[in-house]
Amino acid sequence: NVAKRIGALRRDAKIKRIERLFEGTIIERETLNELFHDKLNVGSAVEMLKRIKSDTIRIKTTLNPEPSPLAQLNMNVGGEFLLSGELEKDEILELFKQRLLDTEVMLVCINCGWSSRTKVSRLKERLKCLECPLCSSMMIAVAHPMDAEDFLRAFKKLKHGKKLEKGEERIYRKLIKAADLVQSYGFDAVLALASYGTGPDTAAKLLSQYRGDALIVALMEREREFIRTRRFWMDTEDKEGYNNCKPNDF
Repeated sequence: NVAKRIGALRRDAKIKRIERLFEGTIIERETLNELFHDKLNVGSAVEMLKRIKSDTIRIKTTLNPEPSPLAQLNMNVGGEFLLSGELEKDEILELFKQRLLDTEVMLVCINCGWSSRTKVSRLKERLKCLECPLCSSMMIAVAHPMDAEDFLRAFKKLKHGKKLEKGEERIYRKLIKAADLVQSYGFDAVLALASYGTGPDTAAKLLSQYRGDALIVALMEREREFIRTRRFWMDTEDKEGYNNCKPNDF
């Protein structure tokens, strides 16, 4: 409803579920604001939780052969875009692209360790003359903030002559690959690296085949596949590794 009110979706669009499409945007913030201020009685909810904790209210559990309607709804929640009705494909792609543009990433200099946080949308023009403000290197990686922090810790260890552990070597190589992709493919590489579940290796494969809108379609399909199969990803480049549904490869 919030997305329809501000014009992000047509008012006649019939949407069963859109997951992660508006993550990190003003639509998400306004939806949460409306939920907590208009839909949810926070005081009563807190009071009930206190009473449950103090055993004033007891919770009774039962075993049923089939999930309840509410449980079934929760079981159906996933990350892909399950749409019904009149939402056009080009609208879905535009919303997906806007989410990528609104994503926050870290710029990291592979040469000296300089770093800066920014949004993807701010990089489109900057990439034409992007270089490190400290050492003038053009080997600048685009990374998820937590990947950037891990890289900088590994960078400091190397600077002091210390040996990297296996996980540190992996993240170090990952950001070098990311910097190479940005050098080779420009803003398309930034979009790919900002996509959910797409690391440098997967991004390189997609970038070698697609450009422009075709790349956006490929990235969206990649997200769908990753989300569907993420429980089976173990010890791979793109496994999920962060809290708050943030994957290791962003």
